[in-house]
Amino acid sequence: MRLSEYLHENGLTETGFAETLGVDQSTIHRLAKKEQIPGRELMVRIHEATKGQVTANDFFGIAA
Repeated sequence: MRLSEYLHENGLTETGFAETLGVDQSTIHRLAKKEQIPGRELMVRIHEATKGQVTANDFFGIAA
């Protein structure tokens, strides 16, 4: 699931999700728009925060 879809389906804002991860809202915005790919550590945190609904494959467009 794309990060933007996850945020929308769960009623989360970029700002709120950014606070959960300890990053800037602008980082989440770029990730959600696929303008940036997160590093390994941030990918792990996103995976954990979304309970596995958003994976590293989702940032690369790889079907699981």
